[in-house]
Amino acid sequence: MSEKELYLHKLHTNDKGIEMKVSGEPAKLFMTLLIDFFEQNGGKNFLTLTVHNQEKKYGITIQDCNGLLSPAEKMQSMSEEIESLKQELARMKGEVG
Repeated sequence: MSEKELYLHKLHTNDKGIEMKVSGEPAKLFMTLLIDFFEQNGGKNFLTLTVHNQEKKYGITIQDCNGLLSPAEKMQSMSEEIESLKQELARMKGEVG
């Protein structure tokens, strides 16, 4: 793998959004620029941007998660907990019936 190339290691789409893992110099550069933008503009907790192209509008949020779970990690944890509770409920229904 060349560090000068952008590599997509994981792309998972579901009803909650897209999870993506990338590596390589372009990914590092993009993240460095985004973090620098956050810090240079007084970002303390979060910074929200709106990005437009000719047809669509997007919101981008960068958040300081130092020591905390990111929103994506929280959603993953909640999804896992919901699945576990569903399985426990199904097991309990099986014992009653």
